[in-house]
Amino acid sequence: MRRGWLGTSIGLNVVAIGIVASTLSVVMFTIQDLLTLLTGKFAAFHGPKGIWYVALAVLAALFCAMNVFVLRPGLPRFLAALLSITMASHVLEQFVALPTQQLKLAAICRSFVLAVVILLFWRFRSAAIAS
Repeated sequence: MRRGWLGTSIGLNVVAIGIVASTLSVVMFTIQDLLTLLTGKFAAFHGPKGIWYVALAVLAALFCAMNVFVLRPGLPRFLAALLSITMASHVLEQFVALPTQQLKLAAICRSFVLAVVILLFWRFRSAAIAS
């Protein structure tokens, strides 16, 4: 896939919207996962805010899935795929009723994936700053 479109204003807007959607989705759904783990019940966001959070998760999942095809092979592509799956599972969780045990397992898996992504980001960021 040619990457020339990333230098255009449309490409810049797509990346900016994707990063903001991913960041907000990670924060909100991490809170939701922690509440699910602590209470043992699915903590759904209701009302207009809940709709916005699901829409952000859809945008984040699409952005991460797009990055699977744009990023170079290896770890960045693998992490983008994991984040895409994580965001997609949040969206599906809003519409499919799951038993409590499966919700807890999904929350633990998503928390682990997000922790790995954040730790790798910090590691590579500090290496990039040092060089």
